[in-house]
Amino acid sequence: MISTGGTTTIGLYDFKRKVDTFGGVDYWEALQGGYLLNARVMLANGDIVKSTVPNNTVNPNVDMTYWVKTNDASQIKDKSGRDQQEKNDDVLQVEDYIAISATVRDAFIAALTVLKAGNGGTLNLGRGKSYNIFTSTTGASTNILNFDRLKNVTINFNGSEIVTDSTVQSVPRIFHLKNPKNITFNDVRVRDLAEQAISGTSPPNHWGAQFLRITVDDTVEEADKGGIVINNIEAKHLDAVFLCDGYNGTVWSTKRFKNIAINGRVNILNCYYGAVFQNNGDNFTATLNGENVRRLYYPSGVDGHDAVGTIKGNGLAANAGSTSCILLKSDDVPLTNITARFKYIGKLSHSNTVALVIQPTTVGIDS
Repeated sequence: MISTGGTTTIGLYDFKRKVDTFGGVDYWEALQGGYLLNARVMLANGDIVKSTVPNNTVNPNVDMTYWVKTNDASQIKDKSGRDQQEKNDDVLQVEDYIAISATVRDAFIAALTVLKAGNGGTLNLGRGKSYNIFTSTTGASTNILNFDRLKNVTINFNGSEIVTDSTVQSVPRIFHLKNPKNITFNDVRVRDLAEQAISGTSPPNHWGAQFLRITVDDTVEEADKGGIVINNIEAKHLDAVFLCDGYNGTVWSTKRFKNIAINGRVNILNCYYGAVFQNNGDNFTATLNGENVRRLYYPSGVDGHDAVGTIKGNGLAANAGSTSCILLKSDDVPLTNITARFKYIGKLSHSNTVALVIQPTTVGIDS
């Protein structure tokens, strides 16, 4: 304190301390004793910074040691204790990886590998882009994006599309996920350039790609897998939009994969299959709208399905040769608690609109 003529005034240091205490902000200047922990000061460029230690004498205009910008993402924490920067690190942009990758496929693999290592996060596609992720001339089935035990990942398409080119009878699987958990796809657009469903042959010359194939086995407990959500999808010229396969090469899996949903705007156009379940994939809810789809809904050996939608045809040869638009199948694993409500529109070329098949052991899917 400074006393003059019997009048006591506040010294500069004490005044600055009081300003700091009540949250005031002033330009940084050297103070005897330094700044308090969490004191705010303004830099010469107008940025506001906060002291991270008590008695801070470092000049943040030249050295940010023991100072941090108050709008720094690391300073914004939620109730779990994670800061905003940690959350930001969980959000990846595929365009960043395309810039440093040899191919589009390599970019997607690199980004998803990072998310898997971090136990999840979000992958954003660019806005209004077209990603040609695979071209096949070999005729062999290929898993384009192949991940085991991928967890807690959201993929936002942001108005973009994924494109494949199946020029022969290969069936590339765009996403092949083994025992995944909590995977969400938002606003999906996907198409195959082969345009198999309007080839006018049966079977078609080109099968097209599969968008998402889930493979289930007994190496992972039920509690550690399950949970697939597709919110809004437009799929064209694919072999299948979604498949859940419970066969591991020798036996059917006894561990169930559960909780699958296809929601919102769903348009499946000129595809071979819509949603297929091969003795696994319980608790499924969906809106399935198909046009010129040979078999829109094909559940086998599953429990607890509720599927609704429309089946539309224009009478093209692409719909010939199939036994049913909807095939309900029970073989090694019982088929139970299935609700299917569909409206038929236009000209269909099937011998049946709905078929129930009970037969001996059948391994694999038609494709």
